[in-house]
Amino acid sequence: MHLCSRAGPIATLIVEPSVFKEMSGSELQLHTWATEDFTPPDGCAIELHTLSHRVDLIVCLGGDGTLLWASGLFKVIATNRHRVRPSATECH
Repeated sequence: MHLCSRAGPIATLIVEPSVFKEMSGSELQLHTWATEDFTPPDGCAIELHTLSHRVDLIVCLGGDGTLLWASGLFKVIATNRHRVRPSATECH
């Protein structure tokens, strides 16, 4: 899904491969990365190592493990001058 303004797309949704497979019949225009057992269709694939340059916001729905898994996708940032600073809000 592209969030759009009159000037064009302002955001692109990148989801993990399992979510991409579940949502494949929807009208959303999603992007994901390839895994050993899954290759995204043309126009939907991104290189996993480019995430740190493409992502401005991450939404994690889950527990501590989900947040740690997602932050692990951005190891490149932690080695550069920028740091990944996770922020969590707990809902009850």
